[in-house]
Amino acid sequence: MSEIEKIVEFAKNELKISLNNTQIAQFNGFLRLFLETNSHMNLSSFNDEKSIIKKHFIDSIYSAKWVDFANKKIVDLGSGGGFPAIPLAILFPNAQFTLIDSTTKKCLFLEKVINELELKNVRVLNKRIEELDDQLRDQFDLVTARALKELRILLELSIPYLKVGGLFLSYKGAHAKAEIKDASQAFVKLKCSLIDSFEYSLSNYDDFRALLLIRKDSMTPTKYPRSYPTILKKPL
Repeated sequence: MSEIEKIVEFAKNELKISLNNTQIAQFNGFLRLFLETNSHMNLSSFNDEKSIIKKHFIDSIYSAKWVDFANKKIVDLGSGGGFPAIPLAILFPNAQFTLIDSTTKKCLFLEKVINELELKNVRVLNKRIEELDDQLRDQFDLVTARALKELRILLELSIPYLKVGGLFLSYKGAHAKAEIKDASQAFVKLKCSLIDSFEYSLSNYDDFRALLLIRKDSMTPTKYPRSYPTILKKPL
């Protein structure tokens, strides 16, 4: 079984989604572009197909076991090499994705991926998260962030951009429970709550992962997010 076939199998068996030929070609194209670029740009510490498919591609779409992305408006924070947004955008062509990253060369890579794969449902903004336009506040059904900052920092960066009732999907690792505890005051101040968490492993007995589902319960106070140096120096 090829590495791309593993995605097809996972989507069919775990997500109950049958990929069409266009989607399979897009996953192949993204893998090719990622490997080519990763050889001279630090997109990932993994440089072999098997690890990239399992630890990036499949991990990115795992959330679709519990969250419906169809027809949703999603913003992905700190998109980097395109995870989780690009695999999810391939999987859900009727959803709209906005990718945010402050590193210009990574944004140029993402633009190349979007153009070559003809992803009509994806756009890229080369900006710092806390400096996004006010027009984006309260605009999104879902916010995603993977392998970024600790939860109490991520909450302040993500919650302002959700609609009331929208969900922040935080992809976490082994320290998820400790981060939830540390973020107790952030939940209160940002008017959001943890409504569910799902634990999974990408292989037997290792690669522990957690997906946290956090709901925006009411409007975020306008003073958030603060400047990034302030967020880091005095996290909520």
